[in-house]
Amino acid sequence: MKRVIICEGKTDAILISYFLIKSFGWIYTEKSVVGLPFDAGSEVLNWYQHPEKPDQELAIWGAGGINEIPAKLWHVIDRTKLETTSVNRFTHIVVFFDRNNRSEAECRDLVGKWAIDSGVEITDDLHLGQWSKARVALRKEPEEFHDLRVLSVALPPDSEGNLEIFLTNCIRNHSEYDSDLVDKAQGFIGSIPDEPYLGRARYRPKACLGAILSVISPDWVFSELHKRLTLVKWEEIKSVEAVYEKLSEL
Repeated sequence: MKRVIICEGKTDAILISYFLIKSFGWIYTEKSVVGLPFDAGSEVLNWYQHPEKPDQELAIWGAGGINEIPAKLWHVIDRTKLETTSVNRFTHIVVFFDRNNRSEAECRDLVGKWAIDSGVEITDDLHLGQWSKARVALRKEPEEFHDLRVLSVALPPDSEGNLEIFLTNCIRNHSEYDSDLVDKAQGFIGSIPDEPYLGRARYRPKACLGAILSVISPDWVFSELHKRLTLVKWEEIKSVEAVYEKLSEL
């Protein structure tokens, strides 16, 4: 049986991988019997196995942006519809994406459209942050359905923003010292003009989180942001752990 987590990009994939390995016992592996159309130039596709689940594999697919998520979902479902060996079909699908300025209803509608367009029939109520039952019609005669479960997660879970804003706010609420650090980092980043450094709105949350992590882990200040992410004990920050704990059901 196969599982897949589809997310927007590398930062999401690194943080998801952190919880899979640290909290839930999954182990990175370079091999998989399942083929997915992966572009190494703009995407991330990593596979994991679990020592207590020898018949299962799990993939994290960083799609290269939210607009690419539905195409990845379609490929996963198409692969499942065509698969003649039941153990190689996907049984659990997770989708992570940035909420940005979408309402709860708009997020649900977006996931619902992705499901319909990919051929997934969600058979009970769809709620963000909760597993839902679903099924797909296999390409077989007579008609046969394959059951699966779907989890959709919008970040932040209860306010507008994106992954970087969510993590920054979680760090702020972790302790008094962290709150002061976040305030100072936001004040500094906010004082920098758009040109020549921060001309795009999405750069500021990334720069702020990067500044915070550089203080938390100064020995790694010259590493990429996604590498610094793994140096924080996210499982000790309850508001972060609460979002990713649903992955324990994979």
